Amino acid sequence: MRNIQEYAEEAVRFVFDDEDLTGIVTFPVSAGPHPGIVLLHGSDRSGVDEPYLVEHAENLVQFGYAVLRYDGPGWGGRSSKQKGFETLEYRKEEAIAAVKYLHSRPDIRPKAVSLWGFSQGGWICQMAASA
Repeated sequence: MRNIQEYAEEAVRFVFDDEDLTGIVTFPVSAGPHPGIVLLHGSDRSGVDEPYLVEHAENLVQFGYAVLRYDGPGWGGRSSKQKGFETLEYRKEEAIAAVKYLHSRPDIRPKAVSLWGFSQGGWICQMAASA
């Protein structure tokens, strides 16, 4: 049986395509820096409070990861941009911006940041990795 690791959450903002995107970083309360993971939505893009994203963040933090989940442009009620069609290329660039945001944090190990995607988010992971 593993010990349950305590964690904290922080509301964050980062910029992509001249838009402030909002998200939540879930991170262990133990001393960092920590490896990081960006969680990517499927095509539903339902927001940071989507139960499956919250559950995955809470589970991944138990293994020592800091986890970023965020609202895409126009999604989750926290962005001024209107919802609309987004190309896979656009989503790839957005994912790369999220990774760069984690790289910029002193509590994250910049060479240990990865992507974790669901459904269409899985495609985006592969596209971002190849870029």
